[in-house]
Amino acid sequence: MAELQREQDLQAYSEHPKILPKFGKDYKTELSFGIHVGTSIEGSIGTDMKVDALYLSPDPQIATRIETLNDRYRTQILMSGDFYDLL
Repeated sequence: MAELQREQDLQAYSEHPKILPKFGKDYKTELSFGIHVGTSIEGSIGTDMKVDALYLSPDPQIATRIETLNDRYRTQILMSGDFYDLL
């Protein structure tokens, strides 16, 4: 996380001319992560063209839900018990 906070490209977004009028000079790019382990199948259903990925598994959604809990707990990284057990 410390390395991401030092990343110049992310800091540049905070100073982008389209960001400043909408969010103000105090805007800061922040990242958070939800880490989970499981299986998933990714693919496009019903089309030959790759338009948007569809994940046929609950595990990506679990990771997304875990990530949203960062706001509630005021954290930047949360992991599932399944991932923790593999550590």
